[in-house]
Amino acid sequence: MKIKNIVKCKKKIAPGIILLFFLVGVVFIPNVINIQKMNSQNTEISVLGSELNTQDLGEGLIHDKVHTFHENHRQIVLNPYLLNQSFYHIKFAVVTDEHECHMNLTLIDPNGLIYHIFKSEVPMRFNAYYTVPYGVAVTGNHTLIFTETEGPNLNIHISIYQGDKMSDIPFPVHPEENHNCSINLETDTMYKFYISRVSPIAYSLDATLEINLNLTDPNGIVFIIFNSKPIMAFNTPIDFPFGTAVGGFYSMDFKNYQVQLNINILVHLVRIRKISTELNSSDVGNQTNTTNSSIKTVPFIPPTAFYGGVGIVGMVAIIALVIGYINKKKYNN
Repeated sequence: MKIKNIVKCKKKIAPGIILLFFLVGVVFIPNVINIQKMNSQNTEISVLGSELNTQDLGEGLIHDKVHTFHENHRQIVLNPYLLNQSFYHIKFAVVTDEHECHMNLTLIDPNGLIYHIFKSEVPMRFNAYYTVPYGVAVTGNHTLIFTETEGPNLNIHISIYQGDKMSDIPFPVHPEENHNCSINLETDTMYKFYISRVSPIAYSLDATLEINLNLTDPNGIVFIIFNSKPIMAFNTPIDFPFGTAVGGFYSMDFKNYQVQLNINILVHLVRIRKISTELNSSDVGNQTNTTNSSIKTVPFIPPTAFYGGVGIVGMVAIIALVIGYINKKKYNN
């Protein structure tokens, strides 16, 4: 009988299991098919996106091409779209073996300012890549002029890609001109200023850049910070700390001396810490608070009285313990 019952149960369970698998298949198989279709569509979209020319956006890789320089065409002109507040890297190398050449690179920004940013010190050789960084001050189409000054017919691989974003927007400076900017600072606060050159200067050109810098507080007090301070290397800042006594807009004025026509300068400000609590004893409000404040005093207890009191309390506690022990023992007996 038991065997028959087991067989009957199995016969009843088997159709239920088959129905369950059927329902699971009906529910999940269409979803799996849809997921596969979506994945294939996303793959197609990503492939198409990677093939899109992002030059108009100025983001990512914006130029990547091999160009031919020959005796009748020794200059290549590119017009990439660059975004301000960004570093871009211009990378290039000779890609035809046994060939070498000298190269100059000039950049013209959307405002027509000319920057001489690269000149080869030694002949460029096969597969030896040079990378020239440039900090952009103005968004728009920039003109890059690659000029082969000497060499045979050859091919050069040129790529341009966006690098790090800058915390502030650099601005172009010109020789012997006064520049001014306004900065809102908190009172009684320590700041640190960083000033750097973010446009390169071609080899063999004079890279002299010196600045005189003053800060003027909201009350018109002038603080002399730098006097003929040189800025030497690309993107290597000079810095100075400054603690404020009043809050408001400070004027930063600097006059620069430079040999090159145009240089991009970046000024970056970092708030370090609060210097004080701004508690000023000369303020009338603080004097009133001081005179009206109550001082709580703690009563003085002589040492002999303190230790004597502790001894008496200790003796009372011992006597109480002894009496309690005697009574407990009496009741137990």
